[in-house]
Amino acid sequence: MDVWSTGTGKLKYVDVRAGPAEQGASARTGHWLPALLRRRLVKALIVANLVALMLLSLRETGWLQSLELSAYDTLVTFFAGSQQSDRVVLVVTTEADINRFGYPIRDKDLAAVLARVFAGGPNAVGVDLYRDLPMPPGNEELQAIQRAHDNLYWVFKLPDAGNIGIPPPPVLRDTGREVLADHVTDAGGVMRRVLLLAADERTDRNWRTMGVSLAERYTGHRLRPMDNDLALGQGRIPLVDQPYGPYAKVDAAGYQMLFDYRGGYRRFRQISFSEIINRSELAATLRNRIVLVGTAALSIKDNFATPFSTNWGGEGALIGIALHAHTADQLIRLANGETRNPVPLPRLLDDLGCRDGRRNTGAAGLARAGGVGGAGAGLWLSGWCYRLGLWQRRPTPARRAGGASLGSERGKLQLRHALGRVAGTHEAAPQLRELPGPAHHQPDDAGRHSAELRW
Repeated sequence: MDVWSTGTGKLKYVDVRAGPAEQGASARTGHWLPALLRRRLVKALIVANLVALMLLSLRETGWLQSLELSAYDTLVTFFAGSQQSDRVVLVVTTEADINRFGYPIRDKDLAAVLARVFAGGPNAVGVDLYRDLPMPPGNEELQAIQRAHDNLYWVFKLPDAGNIGIPPPPVLRDTGREVLADHVTDAGGVMRRVLLLAADERTDRNWRTMGVSLAERYTGHRLRPMDNDLALGQGRIPLVDQPYGPYAKVDAAGYQMLFDYRGGYRRFRQISFSEIINRSELAATLRNRIVLVGTAALSIKDNFATPFSTNWGGEGALIGIALHAHTADQLIRLANGETRNPVPLPRLLDDLGCRDGRRNTGAAGLARAGGVGGAGAGLWLSGWCYRLGLWQRRPTPARRAGGASLGSERGKLQLRHALGRVAGTHEAAPQLRELPGPAHHQPDDAGRHSAELRW
């Protein structure tokens, strides 16, 4: 019934059938909730949750991707450091070398450079210069060097839309020592991702890139599948998928990882062609190191934007040969357990369990949704701390490998084919076997190497 309240001067409905205890509880509830909502802290938490959910929703749809990539560039630059590598050395043409030798460099001069490099006893040598056609004089001398050294790797380019590709040197074809020179870029030509493996759809072959082959040679390990990712030695390599870390939308074709650019813009020592030819004592500094041979001349236009040139680092574009060096260096550190790859925080839909047709229901799903909303603003910013290797992402169940999930048996077999099809070597049938590849000259790791090649 309705009764007159002397306190408020208004009519108030009272259920006469309810006992005094129930009426008292109802009155207390009616006063408690409005009082709670009037508190500043509660208002601030509600607003923070709404803002966080709005930001996370915008992030998921890609509206914040440019801001996230800018944040990524800033953190990469900040945490890169400036330590010079003691594993990788670059032997490059400069503008002075072009004035002396011309460009493209003739086979005779290139053979002289490589002969001096190999005299130093390097662990592996990668040449980032196309040589599908002879550049006489000196082609015979260059071919002799190409045949004599099984630790020599040479780039080629796969065909794609708009170009027919560039084949490897004839002597190195089908030897397992021809490697991809291809890179993957973001909008604006910025290099943030590393291409590890790519397929030639015409021949159904999968090829390693230069950095991967050099790292495998140096460590004595081979790439292998690990759940939905790859691994090398002791290190797991999280593969870029869509969405992933700063990317709401990304072309994740092939097998890619994020650059960490450890050591900074000037990570690798450079020796010019003229120096390596004129100063014989420099060859000794290459012993047991990876040597990359290519060009650093600005007039050749083989350079790329990186986080160092897009942010407050203020550096110029990075030469292409240095990108191969960063790839090899990063993979070696991973294989030796010296570093951890950048592992981004899961995105919103992964936390809610809505990716790939999955959905969390009940208390677990609500708890995840509440956790994301409550800590959303902080996680959106602190998620970039994956640059320090502090975050571990939950592997997504589906990663496309020729259209199949790597979680499936078909996907795993396709990945094994991808790692096994090197230089035209195909598996006759799906089976557990040792991966093919060039021999490694590291006796201390021989037993470990043999064991890790079997699945």
